[in-house]
Amino acid sequence: MAALGKFRLFAETMTKYILAFEEVDEPYGMSQVDRLRLLYQEQVLSRSINELFQMIRMSGNKATHEALYGTVEEAKIIHRTAYQLATWYMEVYGDWNFEVPPPIKTQKILN
Repeated sequence: MAALGKFRLFAETMTKYILAFEEVDEPYGMSQVDRLRLLYQEQVLSRSINELFQMIRMSGNKATHEALYGTVEEAKIIHRTAYQLATWYMEVYGDWNFEVPPPIKTQKILN
């Protein structure tokens, strides 16, 4: 499912921004799992935030490498996970005046 791969790219981009903001050196060719390990070891990411990143990473990897992987339900879960990460990112690295918008409820696609 393409959405899962896109969420993976979103999370990867976010970790690169975090590394840059925190002024943590990223060796050339570092993978997402290595970035997350480094950020966790440097205590930039809490365990719960690291787990959200890992959830998106694993789901996105499966979707990227297995043609028929993923369901609409999983995409909804990963969407909520990405929302949580984006909210956390804005609260930590964004504008101090940022107010978390309420999540938009998804409508039933199929009756």
